Amino acid sequence: MKITSLMSTADGDKEFVYASKKKSSIHQGQHFSMVASIVSPFLGNIATNVFRQPLDLIKITLQKDNPTGNESISSTIKEIYSKSGVRGFYRGSMLNFVVGGTVASYRWCIYKDMSSREEDNASQLVKFMRLCKTSILLSCTLALFLTPIEHAKIKVNACFQEKKALPTKHTYTGSVDALKKIYQNYGIRGLYNGNSLTISRDFLAYLSFLLTYEEITGLLNKTEAFGVMSSSIAGVVSGLLSWLVIYPIDTVKTVIQRDSLDNRKWTVFKYLKYLKEQKKLKTLFNGLPAVLVRSAPGNFIFFTVWEYTFNLIETYEKYIFPNRYKKHDDSL
Repeated sequence: MKITSLMSTADGDKEFVYASKKKSSIHQGQHFSMVASIVSPFLGNIATNVFRQPLDLIKITLQKDNPTGNESISSTIKEIYSKSGVRGFYRGSMLNFVVGGTVASYRWCIYKDMSSREEDNASQLVKFMRLCKTSILLSCTLALFLTPIEHAKIKVNACFQEKKALPTKHTYTGSVDALKKIYQNYGIRGLYNGNSLTISRDFLAYLSFLLTYEEITGLLNKTEAFGVMSSSIAGVVSGLLSWLVIYPIDTVKTVIQRDSLDNRKWTVFKYLKYLKEQKKLKTLFNGLPAVLVRSAPGNFIFFTVWEYTFNLIETYEKYIFPNRYKKHDDSL
C-alpha cells in the first residue's frame, strides 16, 4: 500500500516508505495501532455522513410528510434549502456523526486487533475462523446497541406512514421518544424485538464483507498500482455483495419490528410462509436497488478516507515511536 511520507528523506526513511508500499493495512502479524484504528474509521464515517445525510433526510422527509407520493425529490430539496439553506440538509444529524463514528471505530478496532494476532503464513482455514470469530463478536456486541435504535427508527417511520389514528402509546415524535415509550410499555423485551434477526443479519454481513474485502485487497495489492484505491475498490465491491447476501433477512427484520407489540401478526416462519403461498418471495428484495446505489459511493468515500488516514497515522507513529515498531518487527 502506497504511503507518502512528509518527513525527511534520509535513507532509513526511504526504506520505510518503500516497505510500506508492499503491505496493505490488512497485513496480518503487523503492529496494532490503536490510535489509527480509532481515528481513521471515525473520520471515514464523518466523510460518509456528509454525503449520506442529505439523502437520508430527503428520504425521511418524503416518507414523513407525504406518504401518498405526490411530492417529488426536486421539490423536497427546494423546500429544505429555502427554509434552512445547506444547514437544513444536516438537521438532526449529530447522533449519526458521533454515534456512527464510535461504532465504526469499534468495528475496525476489533478487526485490526484480531488481524494483528494472526501469523503471516496462516492457512486459509485459520483466516476463515478468525473472520468468523470477528463477525460473531461484532454482531453480538453491537446488537445490544443497534437493535433498540433500529427498532425505534422503524416504529417512528411506521407511525408517520399510518393513515389511521393510533393510540397515544403508539405515536412517536422521534427515535428517543420511541425508545422511551417502548421501554415504558413493553420493557426490555419490547426494545429488543427482532434482536436475533439483527445478530443473524450482521454476522452474515460482516463475514461476507470481510472475506471479500481481504481477497480483493490482497489481489489488488499484488500489483502495487492502486495504492489507497485498492481498499476503496474492495470496500465498494464487498459492500454491494454483503447487501445482496443479507437483504432478505433485513426485510424480514423490518417487518417483525414494524409489527404491533400488542397483537403480533407475524413471526419469521409465518411471514415467509405467507410470501411463499402468495408467490411474493421476490418482494424480500424490494428497495434493494436504492440501497445499492447509495452503498457504492458511501463505501468508496469511507474506505478512501479510512485507508489514507490509517496509513498516514502509522507513518507518523513510525517516526514518533520507532522502538515500538522495531520491537514488533524483531519478534516476527
